[in-house]
Amino acid sequence: MWRESTELPDRIDAFSFCGLTDGGFAIAGGSAPVGGCCGCAMVARYGAGSSSAADPEVHAPKELRLEQNYPNPFNPATQIDFNLPRTMPISLRIYDLLGREIAEPASGTQAAGHHTVCFDGSDLPSGSYYSTLTAEGFTQTRRMMLVK
Repeated sequence: MWRESTELPDRIDAFSFCGLTDGGFAIAGGSAPVGGCCGCAMVARYGAGSSSAADPEVHAPKELRLEQNYPNPFNPATQIDFNLPRTMPISLRIYDLLGREIAEPASGTQAAGHHTVCFDGSDLPSGSYYSTLTAEGFTQTRRMMLVK
């Protein structure tokens, strides 16, 4: 097994590579901001007995879905997860109670799979905010509560 960990001024990255008994290999890793609550992780398996790296949609979620942010209520940052069943253009936007767009933490064409973004509300007042995922005629909204 091989491991690599790097601490940078703004984040910590860690990855592991492991050979498997069936002749394939697995890679696991992640990245998180220093002092932050949100990070991302990934696990991939290649080689014998696994799917091909060229087909990322083999283990994709079955439905398009915006998950509830965590933690909620939050102060000052929260994690927003969403699932895409296939590669598609998306927009993840944050709105205030009056419907004004506050931020767009994710947009553009995204690969199939589970996605995590971190939203930082440090510059915002306490209150209710809404995360809205829009993709190919689909729209889903979740309420978030910022408490300072």
